[in-house]
Amino acid sequence: MELPADLLKRGIKKVIDKESLLRRLKAKSLRIKFGVDPTSPNIHLGQAVTLRKLAQLQALGHQIIFLIGDFTATIGDPSGAKKTRPILTKEEVEKNAQTYLKQVGKILDVHKTEIQRNSKWYSQMSLAQFFQIKSLFSLQRILERDDFSQRLKNEVEIGLHEIDYPVLQAYDSVVLKVDLEVGGSDQEFNLLAGRRLMKQLGLAPQEVVMTELLVGTDGQKKMSKSLGNAIGICEPANQMYGKIMSLDDSLLPSYWELCTDLPLEKLNELKNPRDQKAYLAFEIVKIYHGRQKAEEAAREFERVFQKGLPPSQMSEFVLQGEWSVFELLPKLKLTQSKSEARRLVEQKGVKIGGRLIEDANERIQLKDGLVVQVGRRRFAKIKTKE
Repeated sequence: MELPADLLKRGIKKVIDKESLLRRLKAKSLRIKFGVDPTSPNIHLGQAVTLRKLAQLQALGHQIIFLIGDFTATIGDPSGAKKTRPILTKEEVEKNAQTYLKQVGKILDVHKTEIQRNSKWYSQMSLAQFFQIKSLFSLQRILERDDFSQRLKNEVEIGLHEIDYPVLQAYDSVVLKVDLEVGGSDQEFNLLAGRRLMKQLGLAPQEVVMTELLVGTDGQKKMSKSLGNAIGICEPANQMYGKIMSLDDSLLPSYWELCTDLPLEKLNELKNPRDQKAYLAFEIVKIYHGRQKAEEAAREFERVFQKGLPPSQMSEFVLQGEWSVFELLPKLKLTQSKSEARRLVEQKGVKIGGRLIEDANERIQLKDGLVVQVGRRRFAKIKTKE
C-alpha cells in the first residue's frame, strides 16, 4: 500500500516505532485507538488535529476506534494539569459524550468508526483484577512524569486516583487489541504506558503516534476550553471566522499546517498577514460549515470590521424605558457584571447608537432598533415592542 508522503510528517511531533509502524501500515488494516475523556461539551480545533490525522488513516482503510473515556473522565487525566482536576458526575460525562459523538462526524466517517466506552469493562472489573494490573506498574515510574514531578516540587497535592489514570488508559489498549494509538504529544506518558503494559502481557506492543499541540487564541498555552482560548468546531461560522482573524501573526504557520490540508507553500505566496488570515479563516470555516457559510462569514467580517457597520444579525432584547449604561450592558448579556460594564466604559470600549460612551452612569432612553456595541465583536439590538 502506497502511503501519503505527509502521513507521518505533517502535524506529527513524534512516532514510536516509525520503521515498525510503516511496515504494519503497508501490510494490513490496523486497529487504531483514539481516546477522549468527555470533560467538556465541545470539541475544539486542538483536538481536531488528532482527529484529522485519524481521518487520513481511516481513508487508507484502517479501523479507527473512537474510545469515549466515560469511566476515566470521572477520574481526570493529570496530563498537563498543575492541580487535581475536578471529578465529574456520570450525568455530566454522559451529556458531554453525546455531543462528542455528533461532532466527531464532522471529521471521521462515523459509520466506519468503532465507538467504544471504557465503562463497559471497568464497571465489570473486580478489585482483585484491578490490583493485578496495577502490580505491573511501579510508583517510581508513575511519579517520573513531568506533571507529577512538578507538582511534588511545588508541594501541590497529587490525588491517589490520579496515579491510576495511566494504568487505566494503558489497559484500554489491551482490551481493544490496539495496533496503534494516536494522541497529542502531551499524552506521551500515557501512550507509552500502554505500549509497556502490552509488552509485559506478551502482546505485540502498540505503535504510538503523537500529534503537535495547537496553541490557543491567547498565543501562549495549548488550546483548552477551560483556559478560554479555544475555537470549537461547532461554533457559529461568523464567530469561528472572527476568532481566526484575531490570531497573532506568529500563529499562522502552525494553524495552517495543523488545521487545514492547504499546501504549506501557499502561506508564503500570500505576503500580507491579513490576506493569510483571511485565506486561513475561510478554509477552516469551510471545513466545518461548508463553502456557503464560509463566504457569508467573510462578507460579514468585512461588513463589521472593515466598513464599521453593525452585523446583519445580532441578539435582540425587548426593553423599554431609561437605563443607566452600567445596568444596561449586563441586562443585554454584553458583560458578566456591572463592574465589568464600568471597566469597559473606562476603556472606551462601549458604543450606543454609534456614539462612544464615556460615562457608565449616563442614562439612555431606549428606542426601537437601537444598537449597543461592546468591544469589536459584541452587539445587541433593542426592541421596544414584542
